[in-house]
Amino acid sequence: MGKERAIIGVDNVHYALLSTDTISGATWQAAVAMPGITEVSINPNGAISTLFADNGPSVVANSIGEVDVSLKLADLTPVERTALLGYTRIGGVTRYRGDDVSPYVAIGFRAKLSDGSSGYIWLHKGRFAEGQETFTTQGGNIEFQLPTIAGKFTVLSFNGEYKRTTRTDDPDYVAATGTNWFTNGPLGTTDTTPPTATFSPVNGVTGVAVATAPTVTFNEAIERSLATNGNFVLTNATTGAIISTTVTINTAGTVVTITPSANLAAATPFILSVSNNVRNLAGIAYAGGTSRFTTI
Repeated sequence: MGKERAIIGVDNVHYALLSTDTISGATWQAAVAMPGITEVSINPNGAISTLFADNGPSVVANSIGEVDVSLKLADLTPVERTALLGYTRIGGVTRYRGDDVSPYVAIGFRAKLSDGSSGYIWLHKGRFAEGQETFTTQGGNIEFQLPTIAGKFTVLSFNGEYKRTTRTDDPDYVAATGTNWFTNGPLGTTDTTPPTATFSPVNGVTGVAVATAPTVTFNEAIERSLATNGNFVLTNATTGAIISTTVTINTAGTVVTITPSANLAAATPFILSVSNNVRNLAGIAYAGGTSRFTTI
């Protein structure tokens, strides 16, 4: 597919207050929608340098610096201002103190692309500061006065990440990722359990039709790009020859079909092998498995 797309909009901004960030884990409060976004600006302040040795370039290194983030909104409500900037609100009055400290917070949002697809972003850990405010009298033409808050973001102590993104045109994207992007939080669901799989034909069965197209059904979605001939291999158990197949995966990312290019040989044992390179959407690897069956 070509690149006939560009970012044309932004919406669905959410913030989530950071609760804990240690080497053993990071947690956030539930994400809160913040309507009215007009612009999100992110500048990682990346740097790249070259070390010269023996009269030539020897080593190239890169890094990110402080990640500058700014939000421009149609309005910044008193509740949002209090939550993001650490102020106190009592009886409908917001109280500003010189020693107020803004909390650590994550920011998530959705980007709209010109072809109808979307991108989703989470920035994990940062603080915002009070920005400049300008109040202009209303004249003959209406001029919108949009509040802007700016902050600096950094990496998590937990895993060194500062950002996660996905796009609906990614080959490994599944609909549930976007649907739950904000409810699951910056790091998504915590998953440490390897996926499991069932084979059809099942291991040890005989009398399988020569026109069969074996399937492997996982208990959860796997990375779609890993449904390849290299990871799902059908072999003639007698000769050791690899059978030519086409490997496909369903929309949900759970069922892989291995379709031989021709009918299988009759009265012959075959082995379907699945590699441990296969992973679920959390990056947890499948243990690998095989099914041996014999055709009719």
